[in-house]
Amino acid sequence: MIEDIQNKVSEEIRLSFNRYMDMFASEDPRSVVVSHIGAFSQDLVNCLAASVEELMVTSGDGKIAVKRVFGILIEGLQNIRLHGGKDEHGRQMAYLLLARNQDDYKIIFGNLVAAEDLANLTEYLDSINTMDGLELKDKYMEILSNGYLSQRNGSGVGFLTMRMKSGNPLYYTIDPISEAINFLTVEVILARS
Repeated sequence: MIEDIQNKVSEEIRLSFNRYMDMFASEDPRSVVVSHIGAFSQDLVNCLAASVEELMVTSGDGKIAVKRVFGILIEGLQNIRLHGGKDEHGRQMAYLLLARNQDDYKIIFGNLVAAEDLANLTEYLDSINTMDGLELKDKYMEILSNGYLSQRNGSGVGFLTMRMKSGNPLYYTIDPISEAINFLTVEVILARS
């Protein structure tokens, strides 16, 4: 029974990842330039961030775009590492996809979320998606000044930073896997210029 759940979690994550890969291969005009599925160690996060930065610089992207993508990438991967849910065996499965075209980058993060965290998470994402630039900045300063960073579930500063740096709402989906576990996918789009 436990092995069935473990296999179901891995299978659902792979299916989600493959749906995105298929979408980029057939209908989305962007090309995937970086992808990873599995665990994200701190060393892997550092390596991915450095590789993406180098790739962007050699592709001729400007400093501002490089800084924004780098910042979003770090925030998203740290969210996965520090706050991503785990399956029944304590494994933290997740994925990253980074795709681009001439106009923009799309970064997709996917990770497990415990069912008990889902309501607060979706409420927070919906809230920051409705904020304008000034409201986002005020919320960011409020979080930093209130010392909210020490709470168990984090402060949400990562999502807030991704929202601010991209200048676009964070598109997200939740796919239930079991009564205890869901899979969260967050898409971030930002202009190359």
